[in-house]
Amino acid sequence: MADVAGSLPKALRALKHEIRLVTPRYRTIRERRFGLRDVARLRSLNIEVGEQVYECSIKSGFVTGSKVQVYFLDNRGLYESPESDSECADKTGKIDCHISFALLDHAALQLMMLLQWIPDIIHCNNWQTALVPYLLKTDDRYKEAFINTRTAMHLYDISYQNTFPSDRADEIGVNPESLKQDDLLEDGSGISFVKAGMSAADLVITASPSFASASKSTEDSSSDLERLISVREDEVHDAPNGVEMSDWDPSTDDYIVQQYSMDNLAEGKAINREALLNMLKLPAELDVPVVAVISRLIDQKGVDLLTEIESELFSLPLQVVILAPEKYRFENILKSWGEKYPDKIAIKLAASKALEHQIIAGADIFLTPLHGEQPGLSQIYCLNYGTIPIVQCSSRLADIITDLTPEKAGAKGLTFDDNNGSELIDALKYALDIYQNQPVWQELRSCCMETDFSWIGVAEKIIGLYQNALSRQPYCE
Repeated sequence: MADVAGSLPKALRALKHEIRLVTPRYRTIRERRFGLRDVARLRSLNIEVGEQVYECSIKSGFVTGSKVQVYFLDNRGLYESPESDSECADKTGKIDCHISFALLDHAALQLMMLLQWIPDIIHCNNWQTALVPYLLKTDDRYKEAFINTRTAMHLYDISYQNTFPSDRADEIGVNPESLKQDDLLEDGSGISFVKAGMSAADLVITASPSFASASKSTEDSSSDLERLISVREDEVHDAPNGVEMSDWDPSTDDYIVQQYSMDNLAEGKAINREALLNMLKLPAELDVPVVAVISRLIDQKGVDLLTEIESELFSLPLQVVILAPEKYRFENILKSWGEKYPDKIAIKLAASKALEHQIIAGADIFLTPLHGEQPGLSQIYCLNYGTIPIVQCSSRLADIITDLTPEKAGAKGLTFDDNNGSELIDALKYALDIYQNQPVWQELRSCCMETDFSWIGVAEKIIGLYQNALSRQPYCE
């Protein structure tokens, strides 16, 4: 989501549209490093969220490498650090994410009114900002000011719906007594930002054409949300993710040992592969491909599938590299693999941008054994770097990755059946067979690298969706 929120606005700006961002000012956003500056009338703001008033300030800056203005909302009590979706979903924790993001949503609207800058479109990213479409439909303070504004709800993954108790509605600026059983905001077990956004937004955007059908089978889906997805299925539009080419271009990537392009693909991959193995203290075996997994290690992200096929997986002639930016219950399982198969696997349980780049450049295969995995940017990065992705054919990633078959030219990876260990092993064996046939393998790599995932093309499609929404009456369920 951060990649999209940072990259899409630059592409929209390049196409001559005016765009501004509002985001929390977390402590990781350093004032000097990012050139933040005070705006005189925004140094001290009282943001009203229902009956509660929050003392905030706003600093201004720009998206790196562009003239896209960003307003950073500062409230030390609520934005000490970014919180992951899983932390926000932990109802037993002390994280008040519903308040944090309700404040962000109210503040964004009140800021626009204060600046007298009323946009044609408010583009809301995921559940954290999904309250905005609902507020424009239900809060009298905003109805008149934004009467001609349309809202776009951009959903990435609804595995985390992050519902909150209904009796805390007043904490997000909603009168609890106004909630009804079929209210746009209430979703059976409590307040759902996702349901609010899906119910009230004029436009719903996803990164994949199969989002709606995949969402209906999500384990966490409630009947209310399933109904909404069914009602709005014809109005859900896909806009695939793009790639920030200045950051993810193997010919200019400063994070990797050897820069390369289509012209020296085989040589560049080989040098980066050897450097990666040396870095991770794995033996360099020329005829054995390196398989990479980069993922958050949480239950529904599919490490259980790797556990199911452990013995057969490590009997294959391959080496495995796993980079996991967060530590969860699978940490001990992975460490045990490292002890049992020291020459076959290397594991890094830490976030590292430099290592992520080197892994994608040095790996031969990128494995996504993850049911429900959002069509993330890592798989697109891999295509840019000539690293072959393997994904589940029923996942939303399969909209991007096209399978290699004798009947299909221009393939961009391999697929296997959903959540099936034996099918995953078969896909890996097929990949190993192709790897031994280097002319075919190099052709597959070349097809991957020829794909255009630039943000300009994505932005042009989204502008068309904006214009369509503006040409219609506001959506009302």
